[in-house]
Amino acid sequence: MTEKKKEELRQLLTEAMENIEIILRFPPITSLLQHETMSLEESEEYRKRNSMSIEEYRESIQAYRRAYRPDLTATMLNYYPEICDNVIKSKLLNCIKAELAEYIRAHKPVRIPGYAETIQTAADSMSHGRQPIGYPIEYLLKKILEIAIAGGVEKAILALDKCTKETTGVFQKIIFLKGVGVGNFFEYREQLEEVQVSSGIRLVSLPTYPAELPPYLFEDVVSIMQYGTVPINFYGKTLMVIDYEVSPLFFKPPADSNDGSDPFQISIKDAEFPNFDVTKFCQALSLSCNFAVEAALTWQYADEDEIFNLRTGSYTGGADRIPIDVPGDGRRISETQIPEIKHLYNSLVNLNSSVEGKLKIPIERWIKSKADKELIDKIIDLGIAFESLYLSEGTREQLTLQFRLRASWHLGKDKEHRKKLMDKFKEIYNLRSQAVHSGKIPKKVRIRKGEELTTTSEFIAKAQDLCRGSIMKILEDGEFPDWNDLILGEESL
Repeated sequence: MTEKKKEELRQLLTEAMENIEIILRFPPITSLLQHETMSLEESEEYRKRNSMSIEEYRESIQAYRRAYRPDLTATMLNYYPEICDNVIKSKLLNCIKAELAEYIRAHKPVRIPGYAETIQTAADSMSHGRQPIGYPIEYLLKKILEIAIAGGVEKAILALDKCTKETTGVFQKIIFLKGVGVGNFFEYREQLEEVQVSSGIRLVSLPTYPAELPPYLFEDVVSIMQYGTVPINFYGKTLMVIDYEVSPLFFKPPADSNDGSDPFQISIKDAEFPNFDVTKFCQALSLSCNFAVEAALTWQYADEDEIFNLRTGSYTGGADRIPIDVPGDGRRISETQIPEIKHLYNSLVNLNSSVEGKLKIPIERWIKSKADKELIDKIIDLGIAFESLYLSEGTREQLTLQFRLRASWHLGKDKEHRKKLMDKFKEIYNLRSQAVHSGKIPKKVRIRKGEELTTTSEFIAKAQDLCRGSIMKILEDGEFPDWNDLILGEESL
């Protein structure tokens, strides 16, 4: 942008700021119908009722961009700046359009009201709901006005100038982790606590002091629709934050057609893990720390002062719903555990396809067993995990014996150890069968004749450790053993 253009934009923005009203984006339909028959006095009263002062709006924007403020969600979603003087508005819009002319697409005939001219931005690549025809050009005007209101005219000029020079933007993928915390749970935190996984990937433990929560937390119209008006409790929880690059910032589709392909390229800003797999990293976290870690909710975030960020919401989907009142997770990880977690992650992503396919169900069911609340659910999921590990497809005869033999030989250190494991695996199989067929399991179990009874909860916890040990051994070896060679080639029990 030339200095002459900057001065023109500066003058127009200054004039626009003196002619702005903050109006309601979605007034009730009944009010719209009534508005058509209002007198001038009634119309003025209606306008006052459905607007707010620019000072109030500025304070709201600034607070919303500094930190997570669910109390301001309605303001950000429902109000927007409108230039009252149509001449100034037209001149300012034309000034912006001149700078981005090569990216603007005209639609004739106009099939959708308000979409006569549109622009496709990198915001499309940040959500599932890509808009092939782009955003109305007026969205750009409103974005620049918001930046000017929040940070001043010069900041708005710099934002527009930046996006005309640069072709690459940045955004973050945020993953709400369920089941794990970072650092000391009992320490009252007023600032973010981070554990760096690599240059572009980090685990963030959120503070328990509300005013220090970062602005990128999940909060838009979809959260209200799904969870009601009560915000999700983020205090003290853990997020995974991944830095991404997207290019170009703006794209002009072909003049005559659009083949539906995504014109924007995104990549992780991380040389160590350019193809980072969130699911496998959560599996590595779970296996390394011996508790269930799940990616429960995922969304994207771009700085609100980026011109290309024209979206009105940031949520892009998640694995399940998170109870709003879940307390902070007591199970923690620290920086010292990251090397082991990364080692396990690399083992998971580098498995050959055959081994990866065979381990998929055991790992998923082991994690589910760790996350289950009821003992019956735990043993059923654990039973499925063990069967997937030790009973190959087509095995139909002497299932219990096959399971006990293979698992015992696989994990056993010597003859005596394998005998004890045989008894444990027999009881695991029995408990699983009782849970499936009767829906009941005893409160206590006896592993070997003459031994004292053990509570079922304690036994299941030990069984989960055996399952984890089986998975870890296969990951270490990089393959499943040949069961015939393993058993028939050794001394008998």
